[in-house]
Amino acid sequence: MDSITSSIAVIRTRIRDTVEGIYRVWREWIGRYPFIAKVYHLFSWLSLLVLVLSLILIEESRTMLVQYLWTFYVLLQFWLLSRSKTVTWKQVSLFVLSGILLVIPLTNGTMQGLHLIFGGRTNDTWSEEIYKLLPLGLYLFFSRKATSLSLSDYVVLGAAPGIGFQFMEELSRRLVQSNYGVSFLGGKTLHWEFFDLFPGYFEESFIPTMMNVTHPVHSAMIALGIGIAFRYAKRLSRWAYAFPVLLLLWAILNHAAWNGQNRLPEWVLTLHEWTGEGYRTESFSWSCWLLGCSSTISICIESVTVFRFWRVRPSSTH
Repeated sequence: MDSITSSIAVIRTRIRDTVEGIYRVWREWIGRYPFIAKVYHLFSWLSLLVLVLSLILIEESRTMLVQYLWTFYVLLQFWLLSRSKTVTWKQVSLFVLSGILLVIPLTNGTMQGLHLIFGGRTNDTWSEEIYKLLPLGLYLFFSRKATSLSLSDYVVLGAAPGIGFQFMEELSRRLVQSNYGVSFLGGKTLHWEFFDLFPGYFEESFIPTMMNVTHPVHSAMIALGIGIAFRYAKRLSRWAYAFPVLLLLWAILNHAAWNGQNRLPEWVLTLHEWTGEGYRTESFSWSCWLLGCSSTISICIESVTVFRFWRVRPSSTH
């Protein structure tokens, strides 16, 4: 077991050193050849000009802008609530981009491959919850700052790939559907409201029986569970790692129940009803976050108190 662990550590170090070496070489090239930065700036300004022209001439571009603004609003909510001091805005933006460039292709490729092998339709009930955690997993495995992450960092880094995934999914839905977010029997089912916390959730307007929170809420909840397990595993034993697994299964259940309301076995829908039918997910995740943050604060207070006790005690003996 120790040999396997050491081998994994060696592989991680080599990959990390290689990537860091490539990055250093790239930075040296930029410093040695300033025209690279100038070309990039020129390309950025030309891209902005093309975007402005497309917003005027192409209706789909305006549709994309609407979804982009909603996505940015959701990201801003997570950023302001998390108030991370370890993770920068640039890093969070890269995690959002990973949801678009990494999670979406992996999810689509897996779906197409499984349907090609086992048959079925591409709109069958599947879940991409595991893939949305992949960017966070890679960061925890390779980054040197992984051990310094707070629970708030886990929340925003877990939510970011879900935000990117949601952007592409909802943009595709807006471009394809003529009556976006509206069903014949359920009325308005997709809710983008400015005064909602994390808008973009699913719930039928006519006699609602269940709801499904947004992609970033599910991925943030699971990432929070991972952070709690890492932080408190020594105090709660290794069974703490079962907590994020249960949260992952809960997120998959919520997602599957909403997508397959009329196709899933009755026992699955019954289990979904026992777990709150999607209405308890968001409140439960934030309760865990507040509880974890309060526990961290209490541990810090206890540590400071003990430290002060040992600093004061010698002087009190004289």
